[in-house]
Amino acid sequence: MIGEIPWSTKSGEEVEKLIAVYICKENPDAIRIRPSKGDHGIDLMDPSDPRKPVDVYQIKKFARNLTYGQKKQIKKSWQALITYAQKTGLKVKRWHLVMPLNPTLENLNEICRLTQGSGIEFSPIGLDTINGWATKYPDVQDYFLNGEQDTIYRRVARLIELNPQVASFNGKSLYEQLITIRDYLNKRDPNYKYFVKMLTKAETQKQVEHPSSAPEAILTNYYFSPQGEGIQIDVVPKYKAAPELAPFRFKANLTPGNDEQSSYLSNFVDFGAPFKAIPGTLTNVSLQASENLSTPLHQPVAISFNAAPQNNDKLTDQYFQVQGEKPFTFHGSITGTGRKGFHWDGTDDSKLLDILENVEFTEGVVHKKARMSITFSLHLNKAKGLDISRVQKAVDFLATFYLRGKINILNSQQVQVTSSIFPKNEKKGKQLLLISNMLQDLRICEAAANQFIPCPDLTSLDTNEAKSWHWAARLLKHGWVKSEWTQLVYKPFNKDDRIDLPRGCTIRQSLKISCNSKTYPLGFCLTYLNIGSEQMQNDHTILKPQPEDKWLINQLVQSADSRQINMVKLGPTLNEKQIETYLEKS
Repeated sequence: MIGEIPWSTKSGEEVEKLIAVYICKENPDAIRIRPSKGDHGIDLMDPSDPRKPVDVYQIKKFARNLTYGQKKQIKKSWQALITYAQKTGLKVKRWHLVMPLNPTLENLNEICRLTQGSGIEFSPIGLDTINGWATKYPDVQDYFLNGEQDTIYRRVARLIELNPQVASFNGKSLYEQLITIRDYLNKRDPNYKYFVKMLTKAETQKQVEHPSSAPEAILTNYYFSPQGEGIQIDVVPKYKAAPELAPFRFKANLTPGNDEQSSYLSNFVDFGAPFKAIPGTLTNVSLQASENLSTPLHQPVAISFNAAPQNNDKLTDQYFQVQGEKPFTFHGSITGTGRKGFHWDGTDDSKLLDILENVEFTEGVVHKKARMSITFSLHLNKAKGLDISRVQKAVDFLATFYLRGKINILNSQQVQVTSSIFPKNEKKGKQLLLISNMLQDLRICEAAANQFIPCPDLTSLDTNEAKSWHWAARLLKHGWVKSEWTQLVYKPFNKDDRIDLPRGCTIRQSLKISCNSKTYPLGFCLTYLNIGSEQMQNDHTILKPQPEDKWLINQLVQSADSRQINMVKLGPTLNEKQIETYLEKS
């Protein structure tokens, strides 16, 4: 029965979870920032892509007139958000302070003064709006406050038990029963949508050979009948944060079918590490067996799901230091616990470098010891459009880790706690160093261009573009560089004049690079070289040096008359020593 929710009598956890579900129902793509000691002033964020301007929701349980201490908490949350946004580059469009309380005009003025000048719109959400959501979504209150959750769990158990004897006797009859349960759940469960599909023999055979779930499904269950037909059941979240706000729980016997699945299952049992697609049989449901049939009761079904994340107020950040380098921060939390230890899942500021960590506790002579295994995953395919410095930082860390193999683990004060030695992988390390050097070249060019250059697609780089970044970066860094002569095209000098070869020449050029199909001007340079021969082509002179003069020198210079750009100026032949002496004097 739906009535006005007595917010002041509810615990902080109940208030925050219920309001979070309402917000997610209104904004299905919002993600939840796991409650922790340091959520950076963010409970929910929409959209989930931090590269876009986002709406941030900070939920407070305050249901009565704000006290001094509560106002102080609000101010602390705002300051935490600003600090986090400045540190990570998160673009916040609106800050929603959400409370089951209609704030006074004085309260609103105080908060407006707090947020003034930040460029972030302040949008309070109070009791009237929240009560409106409660009326709009009565199933949420029934589920979380009025005991409907247990009823739904029992119906879900009936839906996914797939009684093999009933199905083998009359698969269509079972399908019709499951449709009735599906319709009830889709009407009453605020968190998940349920799909039941009858499979043809061809579809059943395909699923037997290559099981596949519906997109975004957190659980997929199959029954394959002796007649060759099947039924597929998928459970899909109605909003992105549902698995965290309303974890889908059931009991099952899991049976690994190969070594890889055995490893997944072992990590899940020992550390709570998430896994997918291990065959199993449900154990918390009562199967209605028919006495005159001999079909086994516990016929295996394929269950695919992720372990539900478990909130923890510790280890929100972890600090690692490759020997001799600066500390590197991963943001994350414990996403599972097991009989031996816990599983920690995190990512760096760029969101390109993920870390999966299993921590095992063993009894020492004096106190418990911790042993950890670490897996890093670098997603260069996601680098396009990001800040180059962040991408380089992630690449540098992983490259030095592969090359040195030793990591120091630091505490929150960045004081070394312990260290671990891992096998080196010099091949991977050197490959990543090449990418890092290229990104460093691009950063030097970005500074000279005096504008933001987004990171290019690192999985399909144009080699010639990358070479031009390196050449330009060297010139910007050193003021002059010696480089290999290839081919140069310029405006022609007077064609009627006879040119005695060989001759020396200088050319003033625009210094620019291309990246992401866009050209970035960096300044100007002078090129010094000797002409070995000339060839007229389309009113341009292609200069080709003699074999012994295959070098040219470029000097960074100030801007000049645009009419002089690319114009060849002839002079006596030059030798390398002459030019270097001239450059040193200039």
